[in-house]
Amino acid sequence: MKKITDTLSWTRIDNCLLLIIMTIFLIFRLVNLNEWLLPNVDEIALINNLDLPIFSGGYGSTTFFPAVQLTKIFRLLNSFGNYRYFGVLINSIGLVFFYISLRLFAGPAAAFISSIVYSSHWYLLYINRIYEIATFIPFFFAVVLCFFSIWRITGKSVWIYLSVFVAGVAADCYAPPMIYAIASLLFLLIFKAKEYKLSLANLFLIIIILIITLIPFFIVQIFIGNFVRDVFSNYKLSGHDSLDVIPFNLFHSNVFLKTFTDLMTCICPDWVGWRFLVAPCLIILLIQLITIIHHRQTISEGCLFALWTYITLFMILISPIAAYIQGHFATFLILFIFLSGILTDKITGYKKIIPLSGLLFMMIFSAIWLPRIFENQYNEISWLGAYFSEQDTQSTFVSDGAFLSLSKTPFLDKSKVRQFLCDSKDNIRRAMDELSCNKPALVVATYECAVADNIKDCMVISEEMRLSNLMESHLDHGIVFYFIRPSQKPDRGQQ
Repeated sequence: MKKITDTLSWTRIDNCLLLIIMTIFLIFRLVNLNEWLLPNVDEIALINNLDLPIFSGGYGSTTFFPAVQLTKIFRLLNSFGNYRYFGVLINSIGLVFFYISLRLFAGPAAAFISSIVYSSHWYLLYINRIYEIATFIPFFFAVVLCFFSIWRITGKSVWIYLSVFVAGVAADCYAPPMIYAIASLLFLLIFKAKEYKLSLANLFLIIIILIITLIPFFIVQIFIGNFVRDVFSNYKLSGHDSLDVIPFNLFHSNVFLKTFTDLMTCICPDWVGWRFLVAPCLIILLIQLITIIHHRQTISEGCLFALWTYITLFMILISPIAAYIQGHFATFLILFIFLSGILTDKITGYKKIIPLSGLLFMMIFSAIWLPRIFENQYNEISWLGAYFSEQDTQSTFVSDGAFLSLSKTPFLDKSKVRQFLCDSKDNIRRAMDELSCNKPALVVATYECAVADNIKDCMVISEEMRLSNLMESHLDHGIVFYFIRPSQKPDRGQQ
């Protein structure tokens, strides 16, 4: 059995390269971090579930474990924005694991290039700049990848046990992407056991470890949550009927392809031209796969990671859960970047451009998205402080969802707002009936709250201000500020 030090020839060059990568990683994630986007529903849910028992189910039938448990360690953080800094810290550690994993199979140059892509890819940037359960997936999977890589180098079974243990715990945190990666890895270990020198005892112990680590997830799904309901609700989130056919992504490939294209390029939920980018994304995958097959004798361990990468993508494709958010592809994305780094190192000559082109393709589109980190939604609503100071009565109506989001900012004066529920048209209509026909008012609500359809005839919406705080392919969440005035009187601009 080899020692790690026999293969991982760490040098001063590695120290310098890792320092450069870490600097880029942190700059991209720390710029305007705590005032970037208003908190979204998943961020609020994570913070609001800190006092729940581990096996409570929390928000949406997930255990929220270990995300909640890790967050509890830093409960002394005095503002919501500071939790985002904790997420960046955790993922910066994950970057180190990712780089070490690549160095076990590739030289410093290839590891540097792939790690730069890992640090600058738009989705990994986005998910690190907010703080929710999915924030932990890149960290956990980088650890899984590192332990798995060490096992391949040393042959010591303890490392594969650690790898599947961390993978199982991560699945308790946020199931879909880790489940896909675990399922494809387990498939490989079972059907390639002889080639990977795994005994039946090894496989049995691996399966037992996975079952034990997934117990929190099973407890919640069987006794507290509703797994079938949650799976089928995802059909609705992607705009299809909940009784649709399974597997969803095969029969509604537009959802799968759009989310995949957004992941490989950049977020474009309202751009109909996304279809023009589908072909280049698929061609990159196909050409890389052909290259792997052609060079399978020279890339050695690259074949294993190629199988893991493409089987994970296949698992997503045949899943009964609609691939309506890029997060479902998160483990595939990390594997693809990792695999491209190995190929870049192992393939010689001009054909090296094939894996490099895939990395370059993602870097170009991520660079297009990068200016978005300079947005400041807190600055856009800073006028709220002065607005509330001028209000003598409660003339501001805030929906329950918007209230939760705004309560994490310093601008909401809770004593001067009226909360209302958006769970039914009747509740929305009752709230709007309280508006005075003689005074202007401000109504703040989430996107799905049908305020505009329920205001009284004596009122008109003079202006709308929309702030999106969720960047997912088929989910458009955010807050709308409705400036409402009496319809009988002209607004000040017309007087």
